[in-house]
Formats: sequence, structure tokens, C-alpha cells
Amino acid sequence: MKTRTSFTVSRLTLLALTYMFTLAFTACVGDDDSEPTIDELLSEETTPIDFEFDDFEYLDRYFLFDYAGNKYIGSDTLTTSKCTLELRQGKHHLIWMKGRYGSDVGFIPQNRTFSGYTSNINVTYTEMDIEVSPYLMPVRKVTLQNKNQIEGNTSLTVMVTDIDKIDIKASKEIKVTGFPFMNNISLDGNNYEIEKEIYTNWVHFMSGKEDIVGIYLYTLCPTNIIEDIQLKVEVQDAKGKPIPTTTLPRISLQRGCITDLRGPLFSGNTSDWTVTMEPDEYEY
Repeated sequence: MKTRTSFTVSRLTLLALTYMFTLAFTACVGDDDSEPTIDELLSEETTPIDFEFDDFEYLDRYFLFDYAGNKYIGSDTLTTSKCTLELRQGKHHLIWMKGRYGSDVGFIPQNRTFSGYTSNINVTYTEMDIEVSPYLMPVRKVTLQNKNQIEGNTSLTVMVTDIDKIDIKASKEIKVTGFPFMNNISLDGNNYEIEKEIYTNWVHFMSGKEDIVGIYLYTLCPTNIIEDIQLKVEVQDAKGKPIPTTTLPRISLQRGCITDLRGPLFSGNTSDWTVTMEPDEYEY
């Protein structure tokens, strides 16, 4: 009897523990607050939607990135001024982009970031919310505004006005360090990663009333301003010996603007340099 009673107690204990575990597991599943899936946000039924680009030019390529809530659905590339797209019924968030001269936009739709630190990425974009119903809808016009530029106009120019102070033929190269080439810039935030901080480029000579050496630098830029950038310039003569240079003033970079430095690199002082920042009005 003792053995039978003991077995019965153990069995009841096991059943109780199993029941409690089942309740706990069910509660955990019921408390799952994960985001809804695309199929829960959108219907399987589709409706044709007509789109028209206001600023379309020959050879333009437009890129569409389609979202439902925070869920990325898919992309499309369009090369005509008008198009008809079959969209699933429900609420969509559309991001339209156009690369400079039809180039790729370097956009990673899954995390809504741009990747790349070269001048090849230059994007104009706009965002659009649309609810697709079972009924035909009027043509939706897509206008890409210049204020929503991502990279190519976020640039820096350095103009040296006293190049006549050194022997141009003897000058080997100008090396610029401290310029923050950035990567993985978020579309609508201030997150970014600095890829590298060094840039070397041969000087660019331009003729006019005075000989000027110019260097042009481009980078991705977040929505907030990047301040306190200190560039350092190193110049070598034909024998590899350094040529003394003036310390450049500290600068800032801002998305949608051109920062311009102009002044004497081989004579004068830092205070002789002028620094300006102006919006890039060029329409790509």
C-alpha cells in the first residue's frame, strides 16, 4: 500500500507540474506582441494604380520601395514617365527615389539606410502614404523635391589662392586627411558610420585671372549637421620633402549644402581663409 500510495502521489505531482507548464507556455504564446505579418496587413487582392512622374527626363530611372507598416514588401525599377502597378489592397508606405543621371541609389530597403561613400550615390527622394482599395483610383503624381537630396550635393570644396607661391612643377601632390567619409546613413535619422578619414588626390589646376588649386570631396551625410571637422593638408615637393602649409579653419558639413573653403595655403594665416555654406540649388 505504501508503494502504491507513493506512486499515486508522484503521478499527481507530475500531472500538476505538466498542467502548470502548459498554462505558462500558453500564457507566453498569448502574450507575444510581435508585429503583424505582411499577409495580416495587406489583402491578397490587388488593384492597378497609375503613377506619373512630374520631373521625368530621358534616361531617368526611378526606384520604388514598397512597405506595409515597417515591413518591406519589395522594389521596382521604372524607366518611363508613367506606369501602372498592381498593389495589394491595404495601407502602403512608398519611397520613390531617383539616382543622379539614372545611377543606382545604394539604398538598403530592409533597414532604410544608404551605403557607400563615393560620389556615385546621389539621390532625390519622396515618401508617399497610400491606401489601396478595391476601386479604381485617380492617377497619383510623384514629385521628387531637391530638398530631399542624400549625397552628391553634400560636398566640400577647397580652393587654394596662392599656388603661385610654390613651384607647380616641383609640387608632387596634395594630401588631405581628416575628411569623414561616411557609410550606412539612415534615410530619416542621424545614425551613421565613418568608413575612413583619409583622402589623397592630385591637385586640379584651373586657369583664369589667377592660378587656383581646387580639391572636391563628397560624402554621405546624416540629417543632422556634422561639426568641428579639421582638415590637414600635406604637400611634398619633387624630392618628397614637406612644404609648410597654413592650418585650415574648422568646418561643418550639412546634408543638402556645399561647404566652400577659399584662402592661401602657403602664405598668410588661418584667419585669411573664408568658409561659406550654401544650399545646393542644382537640379539633378
